[in-house]
Amino acid sequence: MFSRAVRPALSLARSFATSSQNNARVAVLGASGGIGQPLSLLLKNSPLVSHLSLYDIAHTPGVAADLSHIETRAHVTGYLGPDQLDAALRVSLCIYLLNCCTRHYLGDKWMTDTGTNPL
Repeated sequence: MFSRAVRPALSLARSFATSSQNNARVAVLGASGGIGQPLSLLLKNSPLVSHLSLYDIAHTPGVAADLSHIETRAHVTGYLGPDQLDAALRVSLCIYLLNCCTRHYLGDKWMTDTGTNPL
């Protein structure tokens, strides 16, 4: 009699998962720079990341398109310009803030300030 009462409880306990889901939503600000691209690639390959938001002032949709061809479970979206910054940050749990400037932008700014070309 006791074994009949215990069996349904055991089968019910086995139907629940014991591991937690990894659903980290990550934003990378400065994703098209020299540090942001490799960091985005590493985050895309991480099994802990479920959504990757990339933001920068230039070239971000291209970086997002390149990373979206890698078959992992992380979904990649690219955001461009100051008007899309809030959309990039809205759903993120973790934010990586890099220099937020592309090399081309830094080179132009350097040339304007100093008159020499650093690149």
